[in-house]
Amino acid sequence: MTRSQAVIRNGIPVALIALAAIGLAGVAMTTAAAQDPAPREDAGLRERTFTIHYRDLSDIIALIQPIIGPRGSYSVQPRSRAVTVLDAPEIVEKIEDLIAGYDLPPRGIDLVVQLMRAEEGSTDPAAAERRPRGIGLPPAVIQDLTKWGVITPIGSAALSTSENESGTVSMGDDFRLRFSVGTVSASVGLVRMERFVVERVKASAPGAASGRAWAPLMDLVLNLKDRQTTVLGATSSQDSRQALFVSVTATIVE
Repeated sequence: MTRSQAVIRNGIPVALIALAAIGLAGVAMTTAAAQDPAPREDAGLRERTFTIHYRDLSDIIALIQPIIGPRGSYSVQPRSRAVTVLDAPEIVEKIEDLIAGYDLPPRGIDLVVQLMRAEEGSTDPAAAERRPRGIGLPPAVIQDLTKWGVITPIGSAALSTSENESGTVSMGDDFRLRFSVGTVSASVGLVRMERFVVERVKASAPGAASGRAWAPLMDLVLNLKDRQTTVLGATSSQDSRQALFVSVTATIVE
C-alpha cells in the first residue's frame, strides 16, 4: 500500500472523514444538553409546600390564586392535602401568612332561636299583662315597633354548632328550622348563615302516604352580628291579621 492509498479510502480523504465524525458528535452532544430538564427553582424564586389541616383545598387555591406572580406557579397534592408554591420570596411569604390566618379550626357558635306568632290586638296595659313572659326582648320589640300587639310563642331552641356545619331543630309541633353555617369572621364579629329555613308541616291530603311533608315559610341567607339579636317577620299578605316572627342570636365561642 502506497502513501497516497493510505490517505484516500473509497475515494474520500481520511482527514475529511475524521472531521465529519467530530462534527456529528458535536451536534449529538448539543441535542442531548437541550433535552436536560430545567432546574426546579429558577433564579430568584422560592419553593414552599403547605400542608392544609382544616380547610378544603379548593378554598385554599381560591385564596392564593389572585396573588401568584407572573413567574410563579403552584401544584396540588390531594392525597397529602398539600399545596406547593413556587414564586418570588415576598409572594411566598404573603401566601404563608394568608394560609396561616385562614387554615384554622372551625369556630364554635351558640345559637338561640325563638319562633313566635303575632296577631293584631290591643296594646293597652291590661293586654300587656296577658303577654307571654320569659321569652326575652324580641316580643317587646315587635309590639313596640309594629301593629302586632299579641305575641304567642311557638317554640324556641338553644344549640351549639360550628363553622361549616348544618343542622335541623324542631320548633314546636308543626315547625322546624334548618340551617347551614358558613364562614365565621371573628375579627369583625360576623357569622354568615348560608341557609336559614323556617318550615311548617303540610296538612296530609286524604289517602296520602304516611310521613311529614314540609313547606318553607322563610328561606334566607343571613349575616349575623356576634351577640346581637336579629328579628325577622313574614306574612301571607300586607292585609294579613297574623304574622310569623323568628329571632336569632349568634354568639361566637372564644
